[in-house]
Amino acid sequence: MMRNQAGLVLALVLALGLPGAAPAEAQTSDCATLLANYARTAEAFPEWRSNSVGINRNTSRAAQRVIQGGCVTRDNDLANLTTLSTQLRGGLRGETGTPIARTWLQAGIVPGFFTEQATRGFFSGLGYGTRSEGAPGLGRWILVGPFSTEGGFREAAEIARRAGFRAPLPRSYP
Repeated sequence: MMRNQAGLVLALVLALGLPGAAPAEAQTSDCATLLANYARTAEAFPEWRSNSVGINRNTSRAAQRVIQGGCVTRDNDLANLTTLSTQLRGGLRGETGTPIARTWLQAGIVPGFFTEQATRGFFSGLGYGTRSEGAPGLGRWILVGPFSTEGGFREAAEIARRAGFRAPLPRSYP
């Protein structure tokens, strides 16, 4: 009887997506959708995009969905930055291919200052420009670029995936 109750509780937790029940490996397409929805929500309330203490209720809900979806990049997701950096040095193609409008790569969200600094150092070490921006309720967006060709953008997006980011997205940014 106890085993059946434990199984039922586990099934409910997984079905309802309660905190702590995030999938071990988030699906890239799910993270792309969740992160894009979060970005749109945060953009709709620009006064909350700064590093202020408060957070809008809609942005908070979108942030919780990102967390529950397992889409915030954690320290252990980025554990291979040094090895990857060594592998990639000298092997980048850079800006190649079809010209595109100036576009940044929104690599993903990291939870804290030290992860932000390590990640920005990784991309800077490969010759990319970087910046970060507050992601209320989540941490910091890592932005790489800007890019003016499709090839340069795709190469950086692939590097971001290999580094541990689940769903790099394009972003227009001044």
